[in-house]
Amino acid sequence: MHSTFLMNGTARLFDLDPSAAEVFRFDRSALLDEDEFYRSERLIKHAMMFINMLDRALQLLGPDSAMMSDILSELGEKHVKYGVKPHHFAAMGEALMGVLAELLGDRFDKETRDAWCEVYQLMSCDMIQASCPPCDQFSIHPGRRQSGDNWIIVDLAD
Repeated sequence: MHSTFLMNGTARLFDLDPSAAEVFRFDRSALLDEDEFYRSERLIKHAMMFINMLDRALQLLGPDSAMMSDILSELGEKHVKYGVKPHHFAAMGEALMGVLAELLGDRFDKETRDAWCEVYQLMSCDMIQASCPPCDQFSIHPGRRQSGDNWIIVDLAD
């Protein structure tokens, strides 16, 4: 499951927003073998950190949500230093929803999708606040992508 998430999620992310590859300092066109790109140690390490952060966030929902918010804010500050922009979070959310739909099949119903969108929205908002005005000034969640100074709705329906 991890390898499927890694391969498909990263491919979706970079297809949705090619500028995300720049954050990783990767030049996919420089690699002769695309599989080599997705097997790179650096990319695998990041995918595992992302999966572990999702797992940790789910475990801390509820009474520990303030602690999770603090952790995500610190993580957001690090991501700013790497060059991550708010629109990268929207593309990542879109990629995540696509991979979850693929992996879970019929179990990824509307209720499940809505729950994942809510969790990802909360996580990304905490991280984005590290470098941006308060999130309540604009709605940021999977299904929205920044285009210039405007937020556009992206249909995530299958």
